[in-house]
Amino acid sequence: MNNKRGKKKFIKTNNMKIALDEIELHHVILDKNFLIRFLSYMHVYYCNSYLSAWLECEIYKYLRSFDQIKQRSMDIYNSYFSKLASEPIVIPSNRAKDLTNNIHLPTLDTFIHVQTYIWNTLCNEWFPKFVSDVGKNINKRVMKVLMSTMTKFDEKTMRLINEFIGIYKVEYPNDFRFIPNIMPTDEISVRLRDEMNNLPVIDDLWEDDEMMLSFREYLYRNVSNDILSFFMEALNYKAMTKPQDLDMLGSYIYSCFIDEQNEFSRISMDPQTFETINRARERNGFTPEIYDGMIEKAKILLRDKWFPEFVISEVYRKCRCEELEYLFSGGRDRSRTMVNYQLYVERMREEGYHEFV
Repeated sequence: MNNKRGKKKFIKTNNMKIALDEIELHHVILDKNFLIRFLSYMHVYYCNSYLSAWLECEIYKYLRSFDQIKQRSMDIYNSYFSKLASEPIVIPSNRAKDLTNNIHLPTLDTFIHVQTYIWNTLCNEWFPKFVSDVGKNINKRVMKVLMSTMTKFDEKTMRLINEFIGIYKVEYPNDFRFIPNIMPTDEISVRLRDEMNNLPVIDDLWEDDEMMLSFREYLYRNVSNDILSFFMEALNYKAMTKPQDLDMLGSYIYSCFIDEQNEFSRISMDPQTFETINRARERNGFTPEIYDGMIEKAKILLRDKWFPEFVISEVYRKCRCEELEYLFSGGRDRSRTMVNYQLYVERMREEGYHEFV
């Protein structure tokens, strides 16, 4: 009787026989039945989003095209890591901040740090509980719920499981075992890196009016075209020297983009910037420097947020293939923004500079 009680329990998985008290998550993660049971177990405790997020991040590392990377990275971020995530999971604040700052320029290793954190949480916290309950045959309530949820996963969850296991069968056909926290083959990474390195930079706007038209269309579609409109107006305003010209265009810019009574086209900017402009206007009127602070902030937004998002968007891809329809901006129709763009480009060429302001 005592020998029976002390007999070791074993689990067979992926053609391996492993003692229950020695088993670790990486031993069984590629066993579909075992993975479903573990996911079901976490579902009972409302923590299945941790394993789902890890699976999403692992699949993401093996995507083959930049379009897929862009789309899937935002889907993962919005599902698990954004402030408005549909299935939020808790990660360290520094990791969350880094992810938020870098999500607009995704790469294959965008989620590697948060994925490692999730893996460690699964290995050190949830998997030992699962194994312990399996070893004790789990209490009746948990076992009942576990059995009832095992066959009720939605299509998305089953797709994740099948896609994850399928990747390892294809990528590592002769070595069907899991090694955590590795990146895919160098060949894939190098090709994608080359593709991303060939993307345009914002200075290219001044040499390519078609790109500027499509960038303007992209901003319209994201309800942020007022930033570009202000930017081009203000750059040309700075070049003026006659007081009457400064007063006329300065008043126009103020009424369109800054005056709090103009809710339609007033730029979304921090109140301190508006206060600085109002004080300068009351003190000195419209000087060439009055909008410098706001120009700098608009430049940072265009350079660091909107342009990087634009060049990996469908709008940019379609404009390169001449398939873009200008549904929101009016396209090639004459516009004040494009007139200002042409004026600024001509001045750039005359004065011999090419950088983005």
